[in-house]
Amino acid sequence: MQRLFYLLLFSVLSGSAFAQTPGLSAYLDKCVFNTPYDEPYLETYLGVDTRTLTLEEVAGGLQGGVLVTILVKDGEEIINFDKYELKTSVIQDSSLIASSLMAQRRLAIDEGVYALETTIEDLNNPENVATLPIVPVIVDFADEGINMSDIHLIESATPVEEPTPFSRHGMEMMPYLLPYFPTIREEAWFYAEVYGLDEEYLDEDILVRYFISAKGAKQPIGDMMGFQKQKGRDVNVIIGRLNVKNLPSGEYELQLEIRDRQNNLLIDRRKAIYRSNRKSIEDFNNLALLDIEETFVAEYTDEQVSYFLDASSVIATPKEQQVIATLQEQDDPMLRRQFLYNFWLDRDLVDPEERWKKYQVLVRFTEENYATMNRHGFDTDRGRVYLQYGPPNELDRSGFEAASNPHELWVYNQTPRGETNVIFVFMNSDMVSNEFRLIHSTATGEIFNDNWQSMLFNTFTPSSIDGADTRDHFGTKVTDQYQYLQQRDR
Repeated sequence: MQRLFYLLLFSVLSGSAFAQTPGLSAYLDKCVFNTPYDEPYLETYLGVDTRTLTLEEVAGGLQGGVLVTILVKDGEEIINFDKYELKTSVIQDSSLIASSLMAQRRLAIDEGVYALETTIEDLNNPENVATLPIVPVIVDFADEGINMSDIHLIESATPVEEPTPFSRHGMEMMPYLLPYFPTIREEAWFYAEVYGLDEEYLDEDILVRYFISAKGAKQPIGDMMGFQKQKGRDVNVIIGRLNVKNLPSGEYELQLEIRDRQNNLLIDRRKAIYRSNRKSIEDFNNLALLDIEETFVAEYTDEQVSYFLDASSVIATPKEQQVIATLQEQDDPMLRRQFLYNFWLDRDLVDPEERWKKYQVLVRFTEENYATMNRHGFDTDRGRVYLQYGPPNELDRSGFEAASNPHELWVYNQTPRGETNVIFVFMNSDMVSNEFRLIHSTATGEIFNDNWQSMLFNTFTPSSIDGADTRDHFGTKVTDQYQYLQQRDR
């Protein structure tokens, strides 16, 4: 269920829909299929995060559910609709409830272009309603010749003896509702149907070819492809899977082709998919698969790429920092570009360039305000804290006070990690350069020094080392504010 929240930004772009209210989360996917009798139908797949439902007592325990309304509209006209209730099983303990509630439904539909509108209502809390974004539906099967359904992503395919709500052709296939494959997901399964091969290719060999390509490309990435040989039928069922373990983060296309014995293309389909793969940075061969030709990193010079990698390293994970250090030592400008793009793609699959541009603004600020004669602004203590934690809510700057070093106190009401009333104390010990070193912070993982005031005022006396208040000797705003914040946080 974690991918449900992660995909809010691009679910609609892929033909899926997602909605989240303060109390309800739901998501929807759809596929259009045909029949040998040219009777198309729309299949919808709904998932509800049961942790966002209101549970009520029923006979035998607790239960939650939703009322689902699906409208297929042509303009303002309702062409078809579906309305049903979907309930959880009765449970004894709310902690035992399954994390997702799923349904698969079918609606007859004619040729045309429609809008799919979906509303989800909590059965036990009518005020809690989620309206999903409108999803376009295109039904375009030729009257004669070969046709193909949409590509339907599935969790896996398991043989079953008895039909289930999610089975067809003797296989149970649970929907994989959003086209997003996180690091933990190493395989991509799909299902599709081809119609009309019996007209010209009955009992003749046809080749099913499927692969993952870069967006807009026609060739597979590496060995991420598969083949099947089938005989032409009125309905050819295709169930395939591809290993995406080594696929780097990015936007791709899952392509499905049907070819005859002479390798002529008969029909094909494409489906956009997204990959977020933290493991890809560990293997440079995988990273080299990333196509960056038309991305924002392609326009940078080699020197700019190296600089931007160093600037990005400030907010990188330890593993990413190790990779950056290795890349900076190697003579491979293209690989550095690919890593830089992958770095920001991992942080925003939809618009990595925009995410990078926002970070660039912060980097420029550190250069203008915290750079020294021999260090970039992002490489200083203040620059590093600024990039990792953002601008402070309060900043107290002191210059040359009596018997004290120049210093700054930064206060964060709340950090990105959720800590409150966090303090950073920076000190300039040479009183000449722009170098302010971090000498104390209350943030987890940062340097903590009980004697920071002694360092600040050069009063390494027994009383100060024991924690005596140095304000008695040297009045200053920074210690006053520090004491105030400590008392406020108690």
